[in-house]
Amino acid sequence: MTVAENIRRIIKEKMMIQAEVARRLGVTPKTLNNMLTGRQHIKVSAIPAICKVLGVEPNDLFDFDDTA
Repeated sequence: MTVAENIRRIIKEKMMIQAEVARRLGVTPKTLNNMLTGRQHIKVSAIPAICKVLGVEPNDLFDFDDTA
């Protein structure tokens, strides 16, 4: 899964509302939607804030293949 897909999954699992997540991140709902649909890149510098809002660790946003 991509970072955006993992963020969407976490938002859904935690039954959060995207508009509220966007507000807490300081972006518009449209900007968050663009990030989650791949129309806009998620900046690496935004990862700590995203993790704080979602209550997760950065590793939760990335899929690491342990077989390598």
